[in-house]
Amino acid sequence: SNQRISMSSSNVRVVVRVRPLQPYEVEAREKTALQAVDARTLELVHVESHHALVQSRRFGFDRVFGPETTQEEIFKTSGVHVLIHSALVGYASTIFAYGQTGSGKTFTMSGNEERVTSQGFQSAEDEGLIPRSLEYLWSQVEQMRKQGVTYSVSAGYLEIYQERVMDLLNPSTTPLVLRLHPEHGFFVENQMLVECESVQDLVAVAAEGHKNRHVDSHALNRDSSRSHSIMSVFIESQEEDEADGHVVIKRGKISFVDLAGSENLKQTHSSGSALKETGKINKSLFTLGKVISALGDIHTGRKPRSYHVPYRDSVLTRLLMDSLGGNG
Repeated sequence: SNQRISMSSSNVRVVVRVRPLQPYEVEAREKTALQAVDARTLELVHVESHHALVQSRRFGFDRVFGPETTQEEIFKTSGVHVLIHSALVGYASTIFAYGQTGSGKTFTMSGNEERVTSQGFQSAEDEGLIPRSLEYLWSQVEQMRKQGVTYSVSAGYLEIYQERVMDLLNPSTTPLVLRLHPEHGFFVENQMLVECESVQDLVAVAAEGHKNRHVDSHALNRDSSRSHSIMSVFIESQEEDEADGHVVIKRGKISFVDLAGSENLKQTHSSGSALKETGKINKSLFTLGKVISALGDIHTGRKPRSYHVPYRDSVLTRLLMDSLGGNG
């Protein structure tokens, strides 16, 4: 059977990347259950232990990438450019990386974990969406400046660890406070924002934040992200209107969200504090799913516009409310 999971008619694009088998999986002679049939179709194949085909099912997405896809191909063809341009003209855009722990979210967003943590971003072939997007964003800023548009760019890096907001650019054991502004929505009080004068400044913010995240090891992943990390770039532009000479100010934002992995407690063998972490992660991801589902129902008309969207049920959805359902 076929099922189309595509939201191209709205402001959401769903992109799937199938990671290659890990060495230990190859050694155990495991088989992949997912096949990228074409650029928009994913096939799920269920195989019994004796390798006899039981059933297959196909799903449609806005874009599907197979295991052989390079980081550069992901950046060029996933639609990230559209989100960057939206932020440059005053909208709030967000890129989420979602999946089970060990599925390759951090690699897709940042690149090789060990290299980035020890050396930062150094334009390697495996650098992820974040450094590539920052370089592209800055190139567009420079191009628009030549056309008379004034830009100011700042960046911050947060993580949500056990439903507490921590500043990765100013590490502390004291969580930051999330407050509600009557006009601009939720914001983080006393978050450190770095004014960026060059692309090097932007990339330095990304590298510093990445280095300070909470990671831990368990049965499914040696370097599992134990928190949601959010790098946000705030863009303000000023341009003179040729018609009447007044200055038009636009404020946009693009956020790169590396979500903590959804986890099965039996598979991770978590206990103690790790068990508590896993519970918080799964609850937060469940709330994000409810919010996106509610917004989808409203967009398609299945629910009225007055339908309650549960943004307040988690810190993550409160913090990204503007991107999810405001001017995103």
